Amino acid sequence: MFRKNKSIIGLDLGGQVVKAVEITLDGSEPVITGFARSEITPGGDRAEAITQVFQNGHFKNKNVVTSVSGQSVVVRYITMVKMSDSELRQAIRFESDKYLPFDADEVVLDCQPLRREPPNASDDGSNGEQMSVVLAACRTSAVQEQVNEINRHGLNPMAVDVDVFALANAWELCGLDDAELEEEERAIALVDIEAETIKREAEGREAEVGRAITPVLEDLVSEISLSLDYVENREGLRVDEVLLSGGGSMAPGAVSFIEQAIGRTARTWNPLEGLRVAADRVDVEELEACAPSLAVAIGLASRVRAA
Repeated sequence: MFRKNKSIIGLDLGGQVVKAVEITLDGSEPVITGFARSEITPGGDRAEAITQVFQNGHFKNKNVVTSVSGQSVVVRYITMVKMSDSELRQAIRFESDKYLPFDADEVVLDCQPLRREPPNASDDGSNGEQMSVVLAACRTSAVQEQVNEINRHGLNPMAVDVDVFALANAWELCGLDDAELEEEERAIALVDIEAETIKREAEGREAEVGRAITPVLEDLVSEISLSLDYVENREGLRVDEVLLSGGGSMAPGAVSFIEQAIGRTARTWNPLEGLRVAADRVDVEELEACAPSLAVAIGLASRVRAA
């Protein structure tokens, strides 16, 4: 049924688990047509896990989108004078020095003007001459490392994305309606917690692991709170709900701990919502069992719509 349609594999190269999700367009409808995950064994390397994933995934193609995260990546929301897209791309190299902690010639960078007006708009409309821009940059060496790793496995790298953008794309792919959010000037936060070892170690001794990870959760809550405060103060929005994904969100007590600490509703997010799964090609039970940990991979594979 999918033979003539486009497919892309979203490959989430975690430090502890490698996950891959293939999405194929059936007409205009995205369908999950492949899935596999493999844990990186103690003392093993990621290359072995990638090999295992592609042996077990029953994927239709070798077109891969992966992503980067961590200290090599910088994402900033900035305000600039209104200009065309071509002018923006010329100007951003000069502006980027103000926002990057490393030299501009060491990074790959991109930018995108946003529809939302710059924060703190004045009543006289004077900032109509300005626009909000998202700037993303990553060390060239980190991007090249991802590309080289994909090439070594005989795969075709289509793009290297950023984890946080993949989360947003997964949200959009699910078709969850955010029109109400825009009308009421409130927001939902997407938070991905990639800590698979916490989830694995919890089996059979939830109370013990719950106590052990409390310091980790406290640090995480501090980071989340700072991010929420920044967004609310900058954009003038109330973040009413936090949707948690990633393997760490499945740790015992994590969701309730985070909810109480940040004073907002928090729940685990299933990025499979609204998506059709080809049951003849995918182990649906296994897919659903680890669904919260697949948000990044699904968001990466969603690029099939623009391929």
